[in-house]
Amino acid sequence: MAGSSRERATRIERRKKLSQLFERGRYIHFSEDGKVVPAEEGQWSERVWIASPNPLQRDSAMREGAAARARVELDSRDATDSPEWLAVRAFVSALDKVNLIEFLLNSKAGDRLNEARRDVLREDEWDNFNQLRDAMRQFEESGAERDDPEWASLIERDIEFARQVTDRADQIRVTAQEAYELMPSAELEKEAIALRVDNAGASAFVVAYENWMMYYSVREPEDHDTLMFDEVTEFQSMPRVFQNAVANVLSEFIDESSEAKN
Repeated sequence: MAGSSRERATRIERRKKLSQLFERGRYIHFSEDGKVVPAEEGQWSERVWIASPNPLQRDSAMREGAAARARVELDSRDATDSPEWLAVRAFVSALDKVNLIEFLLNSKAGDRLNEARRDVLREDEWDNFNQLRDAMRQFEESGAERDDPEWASLIERDIEFARQVTDRADQIRVTAQEAYELMPSAELEKEAIALRVDNAGASAFVVAYENWMMYYSVREPEDHDTLMFDEVTEFQSMPRVFQNAVANVLSEFIDESSEAKN
């Protein structure tokens, strides 16, 4: 029986060592006055372990972000006595027609660029666009000199593609501006309000998602499977220097807020 216990203990220890090989995370060390300090002995008084949240925790953060977005969009759109509703209406009402048009055009710059890129890629001239990008990637990975004539020709083609995309985006902007100028101010305000509501929702999603991801990432220093905080509000109540330190370390392991937002 004793031998069996020793074997079991050995297996447990081996599994623990094996799991540590795949553990991603690191400590943050704090001095007595709350500053982040190096890990050298004697310079820190407290520490926490920061690790990337697991898939279930990431899904939970996504759901919390989506819920925050829904709440803000609902309040901004329908709750006439909410701060969100008042902020959206105050912003839009302060714009005359010229500035309303400029706001709408600037807010959709990314969409126009994507549309322009798709339009240019439909041209026969760019049938080999993927080959061009593959060639540039291979050239960079090879470590060849940048003054190589072959590299120069690839760069020239890439610059030409970017120029055509920019020109096409400018054409789309002109068309959109002409259409906006023909619209009544009331219609412009309605579209601007919808856009501001969407932006407010997207911002709320990112804030909530990042807060929950950081909450899940902070672990007990001696037990890396145990969360340090019982509630996300406890993490949010911590000093900003602490939250920034957690965000900086977490970004080393995961940087997907933009993808999650989309």
